[in-house]
Amino acid sequence: MLFGLFKNRPNSDTPSTPLIEAPSADGALSDIKPVTRTGQSGERPDRALIDALVESRRRFKEIVEVSGDFAWETDAAGAFVFVSPGLTLGYRPEELIGAPATRFMAESGVQPGETPFEARAAVRDVDIWLRASDGRDVCLSASAIPIIDDKGVHAGARGVCRDVTEERRQNAAFAALQHRDAAMARIVRAASSELDPNNILTSALAETRDTLAADYADIRRPDEDGAFKLVVCAKDADTGDAPVLNTVFSRMSESRTLVTAADSECFHLCAPVVFQDSVIAALLVSRKLSDNAFSDAERQFCDELANQFAILIAQVDSHLKLDEMARTDEMTGLLNRRAFLAELADRTARAGAGGSDGSLFYVDLDNFKAVNDVHGHQRDDEALIAFADLLVTQTRPGDLVARLGGDEFAMWMDRTDHGVAKKRAAGLIAASRGLRIYSGTPDKPLGISVGVAIFDAEGAVEPVADLTARADSAMYDIKHGGKSGYVISAAASEPAPGASEEPPRNELQETA
Repeated sequence: MLFGLFKNRPNSDTPSTPLIEAPSADGALSDIKPVTRTGQSGERPDRALIDALVESRRRFKEIVEVSGDFAWETDAAGAFVFVSPGLTLGYRPEELIGAPATRFMAESGVQPGETPFEARAAVRDVDIWLRASDGRDVCLSASAIPIIDDKGVHAGARGVCRDVTEERRQNAAFAALQHRDAAMARIVRAASSELDPNNILTSALAETRDTLAADYADIRRPDEDGAFKLVVCAKDADTGDAPVLNTVFSRMSESRTLVTAADSECFHLCAPVVFQDSVIAALLVSRKLSDNAFSDAERQFCDELANQFAILIAQVDSHLKLDEMARTDEMTGLLNRRAFLAELADRTARAGAGGSDGSLFYVDLDNFKAVNDVHGHQRDDEALIAFADLLVTQTRPGDLVARLGGDEFAMWMDRTDHGVAKKRAAGLIAASRGLRIYSGTPDKPLGISVGVAIFDAEGAVEPVADLTARADSAMYDIKHGGKSGYVISAAASEPAPGASEEPPRNELQETA
């Protein structure tokens, strides 16, 4: 051994008397003894040669030490025959000498096809992962050259290694961070490119599913009972109703931390979406068992992604709230005039295309001014709210109810022909008697006047302006004809009830 540990390599050409004797175990070269040469002039010490060899080996030792953490040499079978006393991964040199280098290769990490320990051509700065004596995986950057004997046969390899584990891990962490930031940017960009608030979460979820190579992703929000209900999803496969999810959402809600689980078909990951210290939603991502389970990096990514979804959901809520404010009457919560007329245009178009009749009701409060004059604004506000609630109870889910302004209201009822509209109007008049408790004076009871315009789906398409004009005109007919009643205006193509040959007419019904 020179400054490391050698295993003798068989060599028939090895001289019987070495030029330089081996140093001590610590690698010192101070005990080298002079060697004599025999010539015609007798024996004499060749000090110049000895000094040159000592200096050469000292330089070689220093160069090896600065070029790598340790130097090594392997035989033709890839077993160590020499290691320097530098970095030996926690092993004693004698544990390495004679052992195949592949025994110390780590299972993790990307390994080269041919290791530097078996080099048949010069290699430089090749990353290899070895297993240290304490079980750690260590990345070494290796450079090596092959050893060729006098006969041109491969006899092993010789090289140096440098520990680059921390450097590679930092590079990997930085690359992962860049990848995560890029993925996050794609998801946010997909959401921000949507103009319709209803599509913001859908686009973000689709990008999330693709980024994580998942089969399913959704957003769920808690109801009043704390149960998480589906809001929007992006899926290639349907895993949203897996029984295990009830447990997953419960654990996530209680711990307010990310939860993972698996069932017979999928891996599931559920991250809490927290906004202003409250869990406002849950992000669920699922992938099939045939794929890998969610890694630590993916779990961390979803934790960070949940924060972005909290912002997106808050934005969507804000958009919807502003839209609701723009579409609804602040006092009653009913649709306002603009929103009602826009919806009415869609409803009549669908009714005409589907061949189903509909009815438009215009309703005005009778003697409403007396309520204000006698009781003041607060009481007439209460009367308006009470009447709005009454209209809602007199309609079906899906019907439109609006406050057009002041004490004027409107309703649209799908699939309502002349006969049904008459019953609805009569029922509305009867229900309105409950408003008399808000009356200003007994001689001016609070009531309603109702004008109804029938939309005939079988006739020519009637513009919304003409339909509303007929309803408004019918309401004023009853308003000026005694109040507390209704007038039904048949469509131009609809025959009057009971007289199929009679021209269209208004129908007046007064109530006591």
